[in-house]
Amino acid sequence: MPQKKIDAFCSRREYIEAIYFRSIETTPTKTEPPENKRTTNNTVPMHSDALGIKSTPNCLDGISFVISGEFDGDKKQKYKDFILSLGGLVRHTVTSKTKYFFTGKNPGPAKTKKAKENKVKMISEEEFREIVEKQSANTKDLPKESPKKRKESPKKRKEPLPVQQELWTKKYAPKKISEIVGNRAQIEKLRCWLRDWQSEPSKKAALVSGQPGIGKTTAAHLVCKESGYTAYEMNASDYRGKKDIEGKIGELSRSGKGVAGKTAIIMDEVDGMSAGDRGGATELLKTIKKTVVPIICICNNRQAPTTKTLADNTLDLRFAKPDARMVAARIKEIATAEGIEYDTNAIEQLVIRYGSDIRAILNTLSVFSTEGCRLTYGKSTEISDRGRKNTEENLFECIPKIFSKNVTFKDRADLYFVDMAFVPLMVQQNYLSCQNAADIRTVSEIADVISLSDTAESAMRGKDSEWSVAPLHSVLSCGIPGHLAGSLRKRTEFSRWFGSNSKQKRLEGVLSLFTARAAKVSSFSTLTARTEYIPFLEKLLAKEINSRNTEKAQALASSYFLDTEDLFDVLMECEKTPVDKKKKAEYSAKKNKKHHLEKTKVK
Repeated sequence: MPQKKIDAFCSRREYIEAIYFRSIETTPTKTEPPENKRTTNNTVPMHSDALGIKSTPNCLDGISFVISGEFDGDKKQKYKDFILSLGGLVRHTVTSKTKYFFTGKNPGPAKTKKAKENKVKMISEEEFREIVEKQSANTKDLPKESPKKRKESPKKRKEPLPVQQELWTKKYAPKKISEIVGNRAQIEKLRCWLRDWQSEPSKKAALVSGQPGIGKTTAAHLVCKESGYTAYEMNASDYRGKKDIEGKIGELSRSGKGVAGKTAIIMDEVDGMSAGDRGGATELLKTIKKTVVPIICICNNRQAPTTKTLADNTLDLRFAKPDARMVAARIKEIATAEGIEYDTNAIEQLVIRYGSDIRAILNTLSVFSTEGCRLTYGKSTEISDRGRKNTEENLFECIPKIFSKNVTFKDRADLYFVDMAFVPLMVQQNYLSCQNAADIRTVSEIADVISLSDTAESAMRGKDSEWSVAPLHSVLSCGIPGHLAGSLRKRTEFSRWFGSNSKQKRLEGVLSLFTARAAKVSSFSTLTARTEYIPFLEKLLAKEINSRNTEKAQALASSYFLDTEDLFDVLMECEKTPVDKKKKAEYSAKKNKKHHLEKTKVK
C-alpha cells in the first residue's frame, strides 16, 4: 500500500503503524521455500539458511520437541517448520515421550512444571543449534543406501500412468463399515435406525451432514449394503422442481420396488436444492412424510435453508472431520502400498492442510506419485498449496480462524477477501466474545482500529471508488482486530447489523409515507417530522392509550393519517414511551374494528 494512500485515508497513521508492526513482530509468518532449488540429499532443508544452522536431511527423525515462550519476530514458527522439515516432531503438550523442551523468553509455567515432573531436558536456542549440528554429524557417519535401491522405486513411479488405471479414491474406498475412518458413533446410529425402520421408525428419513470428503456417501452406501438394502443414489440438486421430485423420486418412495429385497433412497447434495428452488424442497418434505422406504439425505452445508427444515423432520446425524492421526495412519498405508517414499511429517502436514479431507489428499498424492520424488515436509507444503481447495468459503468457518492464535497475520488479512462486505461486520459482532475482551484497553484499541477501517471503506465505496484501499481495509478490519482480540470463546454470532439496517430502512420508508400523508394538512420535512412531530405525537398517543381514552387517541391519529396502512404501529417503534400492552391491544382492536366497518360501508 503506497504511503500516500495511508496518509489520505488514515489521519492517525502512526497509531495504526504501531499496532500493525507490533502485530507483525509477535505473529508467525509463513516462509516460502527457496525458488529454483531442487531438494536433494546434499541441499539444506527449508529455513536452515534463515536460521543459519547447518543440517542434513532427517537428522532429527523421531525426536519430539515442545516449543514454548517468546522468540524474536517470527522465529518460533521458523523453528517449528525447521524441526518438522528435518523429520522431528513438534507437540503441544509435554509428556514423558518428549525429548526436549525448547524454551524462549517467559515459557508457559504449566508446561515448565510438566517438563520438570517428567524430567524433560530444557534447551535454549544455542543448545538447539548444537543438538542439530551434532545430530547432523551423526547422520553423515551412517552408511549410505546402495544406489540401486534409490533408483528402483523412483523408476517405477516415473513411468506414465496407464489410461485404464483406477482412481485412488475408488481403489482405496472402504469395502465395509469397519474400514471407514472416524464418525463411528454416528454410523452406528444410522445403522440402528435403518435396522429398525421396518418396525416403527421414529423418523422416516435421516439427514447426514458434514464437510466434503469425510465419508458421508460411502457410509450411507455401506450401511445400506450391510443392512440388506438395495440403495438408489440420486443427486438432489438435479431434482429442484416439484414435478421432478413427484415423478422420479415420489414413485419409488411410494412403491418401494427395488431390484431385489428391500429398497433405500440416498439423496445426495440436498443443500443444492436451495439454489433456484422451484418447489422441490417442499415436495421432498411431503415425500418423506408419505414414504414407504427409508430415505437418507446427504448435505455439506448444514446452515442452508433447505437442510434446516429437513433437520426438524429427520434423524439429524452430523459427521465431524475424522481425527488427524487416524487419517494420517490410513494415508501412510496407501502411500506405502503405492511405493511412495515419504517422511512422517510430510503426511501429517498434508492431513492438516487439507483439513482431514481424505478424498482431496488421495487425489493430490495420485498426481504426485507420477513425479518420482520422495515426499518431504517441504514438498508436501508445496503440493498442498498448489492443489488445496479454498476451505474458508463459509463465513462461520473463517471467523474463528481470524481470531485463532495459530493463524498468521497475513492469513488473517487474507480471510477478509472471502467476503469483503460480510467478514468485517462479523468481526465487529464477535470481537467482544474473545479472550482479551475483559481488558478495556485492548477493547478500546480494537474499537479505534475498526473505526478507522470504516474510513477506508467509505473511500472504497464512495464516489471515487478507491478499491486500491482494500488491502489497508483488510488489515484494519480483520488483521489487527483478530490479533489483538485473542481466541474466540463463544459460538460465532451472525452480525446484528443486518437486522438493524433492515429496521432502519423500514422506518425511513414509513417516515417518508407519514410526511407525504400529513402534507394534506401541514408542510414539513422528514427531518422535522422525526425530530419534532413524531416524539410529540407519540407521547400524546401513549398518554391517551394508557388513560383508556380510545376515541381521543383515534381522533389524534386520524388527524395525521396515522391509521392509514398501519402507520401508527410502526411509528410507535421510533420512541420508547412505555405503553401498557393490554391497553394497546384494546386500542388496536377498536381501531381495526372501526377500519373494517368503514371498508364495509364503502363496498
